[in-house]
Amino acid sequence: MSMKLIKFFHIVGLVMYVGGILAHIVIIAVAGHDLQALYHGRIFMEFVAYILIAPGLTIALIAGGLMFWSYPKRPIWLWVKVGLSVYLAVMATFFLIPMNPELTELAKASLDAGAISDAFRSSLLKEEMIGAANTIPILIIVIFGVFKPSLKRNSRSV
Repeated sequence: MSMKLIKFFHIVGLVMYVGGILAHIVIIAVAGHDLQALYHGRIFMEFVAYILIAPGLTIALIAGGLMFWSYPKRPIWLWVKVGLSVYLAVMATFFLIPMNPELTELAKASLDAGAISDAFRSSLLKEEMIGAANTIPILIIVIFGVFKPSLKRNSRSV
């Protein structure tokens, strides 16, 4: 497989992954405290997680891994990218994606009860905190991918 095709898939995967995350943010902001919108938004967010986020992350990780192994020497910035990518994969796989069905059910229960439940608020806060903790690693990965910093100290003589 050519490197250009691998890079193409890597970018497509990243767009799917980050686009899905942005959709989650927008849906919560638009739904606000409207119980009907909140419930239907959670249904949509569950589909987004399974159609965009999980496959996008998988594609980006596979393509990124292929690019990683293509480097004869692996610079420090690349190791940082790999470490942060593994972190994001763990967070998505074991925390964020599995939270979607629970939040959808809690949104449905809130809709049926006529008020947003404390359980929903608590789970949503947990999801938002994990999502916020993913923001900086995503930015670092993008910055390192674009600028490829050396991460070495310059040793200048005085």
